[in-house]
Amino acid sequence: MLIFPYENDLYWNGQASYYGTPKPRFEPSGVFEAKPLPPSTKKKLPLEGSALVRALRLLKPRGTPEFNPEFGVLLDTPPADYAEWVARTENVLKNLRDACAVLDARLVMVPIPSKSAVDPEEKAFFEKWEFGMQGRTDWSPDRPVNEFLALATKLGIESLDPRAMLVAETKAKGKLYFPGEVEWHFNALGNEVFATWLHAELDRRGVFPAEHAPRLAGAIPEHGPGQQGGVPTWLYVFGTLWLVLGTAFCFTYPDEPKPRAYLGVGAMLGAVFAIVLGGGKLMADVVPPAWRTWMVLGLVLLIVGFIAFKLGRRLATVLELLAAFTKRGHWYLMPLVVVLLTIGSLLVVAASSPLIAPFIYTLF
Repeated sequence: MLIFPYENDLYWNGQASYYGTPKPRFEPSGVFEAKPLPPSTKKKLPLEGSALVRALRLLKPRGTPEFNPEFGVLLDTPPADYAEWVARTENVLKNLRDACAVLDARLVMVPIPSKSAVDPEEKAFFEKWEFGMQGRTDWSPDRPVNEFLALATKLGIESLDPRAMLVAETKAKGKLYFPGEVEWHFNALGNEVFATWLHAELDRRGVFPAEHAPRLAGAIPEHGPGQQGGVPTWLYVFGTLWLVLGTAFCFTYPDEPKPRAYLGVGAMLGAVFAIVLGGGKLMADVVPPAWRTWMVLGLVLLIVGFIAFKLGRRLATVLELLAAFTKRGHWYLMPLVVVLLTIGSLLVVAASSPLIAPFIYTLF
C-alpha cells in the first residue's frame, strides 16, 4: 500500500467540511467522527464553465486576496490550530497502518514535495505571488514533508523521501513541475522521473516478490524527441477531413480537375489547422497565463465587431426582429432565431470577404 500525502492534507485533515460540504474525520483523541456525505445540490448555470464567462469574471475589480489558510503549514510560526491538524493526521495514519497490518499489507509513505521545495526559481515565485506567500519570508516549503516523515517514524511506517532525487533531476533535466501559476503538479517529465525512481526504490527494498516485480530492467525506454506520442492525432484528423471533403468536392463539381480539387481543399484545411494549432501553441508556450484570458476576450470581441461591421444596415433589422420577439413574449422562438441569425451572419460575412469565403467550405 502506497500513500502519497501532500502539504495541504495536513490542513484539510483538520477541517470539518470541504468547501462547505461536511466530511468525516478523526478526532485528536483518535475517535472516528463519522458524518454522512450529503448529495450535491449545487446547480451550475448553463454557461458557467465557458471560457467567455470566466473571462468576463476577470473584469470584476479585485483587491489583494486573503492569505490562503492552507499555507499555514508552511509558516515558521504555524497557526494555533496546527497541533490539532497534526494530531488528526496522525490518527488517520495510525488507523491506516493498523488496517494494513490486519490485511498483512506493507505500507509505504512517499510525501510529495511542492515545487518550491525542489526548484529555487519556483520558491522565489511562490514567495512573491499574490496568491502564494504574498512576500512573506517566514516559511519553509520543506516543513510539511518533514512533518509527514516525522509522523511516519513515530508510527513505525516505512517512508521514502524523493526531495534529493527531484532536486538533482531538476538541475540535470529541467523543470519537473508546471511552472509559475500554471499548475501545482508534475509535468510529463516529472511524472516519468518520479515513477522511474519509485519503481527503482521499491525494487531495491524488495517490496514486491520477484513474480510481481513492478518492472524489469530496461523495460521502460527513455523518452527522447519524437518518441513521446508517435504520430500526432491532428494528422489523422487532417487526413480524414482532407479525404472526405476532397471527395465530396469532386462529386459536387465533377468538371473540376481532381488533383486541383484535392490540392485546393488541402490548402484550405492547412490554413485552418495552422491557425488553430499555431494559436494553441502560442497560447500554451509563449503568451503568459495572465494575458491569455484577455487575448481570448479580445479575439471574441474582434470577431463580433467584424461580423457587426459586415452586417452593416442589416444589423438594425436584426435588432428590430429580436426586440419584436422579446416584447411579444415569443421566447420559444428565440433558439430558432439565434441559429438562423448565426448562419446568416456567416454567409453575409463570407459573401463580402474573399479572404474568409474559402473557410466556409471547411466549416460546413
